[in-house]
Formats: sequence, structure tokens, C-alpha cells
Amino acid sequence: MASPAAVADPIAMRDLARQRLLPQLPTGLVHAGVSFDGSRLLHAGRRLVKAFTAQA
Repeated sequence: MASPAAVADPIAMRDLARQRLLPQLPTGLVHAGVSFDGSRLLHAGRRLVKAFTAQA
């Protein structure tokens, strides 16, 4: 069984998320998947590596 201190951490994280994170989220559907701007650059990076290795 978990100690009170071990249980207090996740509870504190949940409470902090309710206070600080949830009010900042837009209303409606929120996508929490991989959608960072760097994902658009992955294809360019792959082409660059492929071109570089072809020259070597």
C-alpha cells in the first residue's frame, strides 16, 4: 500500500493542473497528440540526411 507521502504528490499535481493548466486550455476539442511545429520539419530533415549520405 502506498504511503500518504507517495499519494500526496499525484494529488498535488492533479490539483495544480486543475488550477493552472485547465483554465488555459481553449474551449472545445483539444488534440493532445504529436502536433509540434518540428513535425513539419522531419520530412525536410530526412531528405537532407539522405542527400548528405548519398554524397559521402
